[in-house]
Amino acid sequence: MGEPSVGQKAKQQKVLIGILLAALIAGGVFYWSTTKSERPWSHAVFRTPQGGDLRLDALRGEMVLVHFWAAWCAPCTEEIPRLQRLAKEWRNSSPSLHVKVLAVSLDADWKESLRVLKQGENHDGWVNAWDPSMKNAELFGSFQFPETYVLDTQGRLISKWVGPQNWENKDVRAFLSNAFQQSQKQSSSP
Repeated sequence: MGEPSVGQKAKQQKVLIGILLAALIAGGVFYWSTTKSERPWSHAVFRTPQGGDLRLDALRGEMVLVHFWAAWCAPCTEEIPRLQRLAKEWRNSSPSLHVKVLAVSLDADWKESLRVLKQGENHDGWVNAWDPSMKNAELFGSFQFPETYVLDTQGRLISKWVGPQNWENKDVRAFLSNAFQQSQKQSSSP
């Protein structure tokens, strides 16, 4: 037997590529299904500006927008004031709405973050946190900033948004409002 012909080599390559693609797809489906059910981010522990710890699971029972950002990220710094206005609006217009924005700075120095944040203090609806090692961002699979994760009252992922968002956009607000209402219904159901 001699060498395979050019046609046979091409056929073998196509079969090999097909097998590799099928393995990649199966691996991706397995990764996403296990990650969704296991929710590795539920174990995230963030630093607070005061030097304490904030466990993400302590916010269970509330909708949480986990927002990863940094002072060195220009789109992030442009987006923060709009997100702060939205959190303040939620707090003022719907005090019974249990929604928190967890603004997680990835800066190496907290002072860098405070230059961007107009209010360094937490309030109902807005929680500042710090993840200088990016360990928690990694738990979420976050690598491109800003990124926002919308979690329901049980800590399940509803949506992931990569890049800056227009938080004043009516479609974005309608999506969030609907998600909040659905989550509230689910958490109040027996």
